[in-house]
Amino acid sequence: MKVLHVIDSDGLYGAEIMLLNLAAEQAAMGFEPVIASIGEPRIGEKPLETEATRRGLRVERFRMRPGPNIAGAFRVLRFAWHEGCDVLHSHGYKGNILFGFMPRAVRRVPMVATLHGWTWTGGMDRMGLYEWLDRLSLRFVDAVVMVNGAMRQKIDLPSVHVVPNGIPLIGEADRRAAPLDPRIVEFCRGGITLGAIGRLSPEKGFDILLDAVREVAEHHRYPSGNPGGGGGAGRT
Repeated sequence: MKVLHVIDSDGLYGAEIMLLNLAAEQAAMGFEPVIASIGEPRIGEKPLETEATRRGLRVERFRMRPGPNIAGAFRVLRFAWHEGCDVLHSHGYKGNILFGFMPRAVRRVPMVATLHGWTWTGGMDRMGLYEWLDRLSLRFVDAVVMVNGAMRQKIDLPSVHVVPNGIPLIGEADRRAAPLDPRIVEFCRGGITLGAIGRLSPEKGFDILLDAVREVAEHHRYPSGNPGGGGGAGRT
């Protein structure tokens, strides 16, 4: 099976890492994943493209004007037809909108869309319009994948599947090649440690996490002998 993953990426964040891991696992299973990286004209090498190449994954670069670029979308489709791709897998609103609104008879390739989360926080702006179009386009794709069940509260479609993000297992050789920073090890030995990874953007909810940790620290004390020792609260 040949899978064409379509993404318009500006960095190397959660969705990009998930896609790289997914493509690597598909390749290990005998599939043929190809990453179609969309970007604006005259843009240089994208971080996702660099990392995918480093990992030995096939990347095809498609540069096109922003917005509803029908000509650019058909360039991607012609590539998919020529390569004999079995599935078009979109990651993000750009691919969802470009290909989701196309009639299946025109697209000719089954389409799956993975929702990695929306970043719109309210108000009348461009991101709000994109999210509205994204939601609408999902009604016309063959299947929708959400990375967590809580996202069902935002959209309810019969073709929705929840597939939590996976984390690749790290072998002993990987641990030896990239050992933990001794400062991190020492910090974690000092008591209960809570870790959170994510961009410092509103939808990640780090403000809520910090408020919750503060409330726990103020109202809960660990008895002597428990992790954290002698009544100390957890640290973040």
